[in-house]
Amino acid sequence: LNYSNSLALSLGNLFCGVLVDIDHLFEYFKFRLYNLKPKAVLWAFFEADFKKIYLFLHSIELVILFWMIMIFFRNNMLLLGVAIGYTQHLILDNLNNKVISPFSYFLGYKVYHNFNPDKLFDKVKLKKMYEKIKKEGVL
Repeated sequence: LNYSNSLALSLGNLFCGVLVDIDHLFEYFKFRLYNLKPKAVLWAFFEADFKKIYLFLHSIELVILFWMIMIFFRNNMLLLGVAIGYTQHLILDNLNNKVISPFSYFLGYKVYHNFNPDKLFDKVKLKKMYEKIKKEGVL
């Protein structure tokens, strides 16, 4: 907030940076998993055998679209915050979620691979990450 002095930019960044993960709920509920306790959700994403993972909001194409929109709304601090938050979220996800390819967060790449999680994420590395989280007692 101090850098931009814009509450709108800060809120857009915060909310979009967090709310982009709402597409995970689609995956979760698709498998009739309704327990929203953090341990249950974490278990589902590391242990459940998802045949397809869509995550439509986790798409580099949408990042590009947000920044193209910003060309026309340069002075809109809320939209700038949304674009920054969304971009930050996907960069961090791409760095931390053990992707197989740097293209794993492109919707076109996911479509090409029929949303097959084995073509998008390294399950062995994800499993190690999950075991570390459990061991550390984070959840």
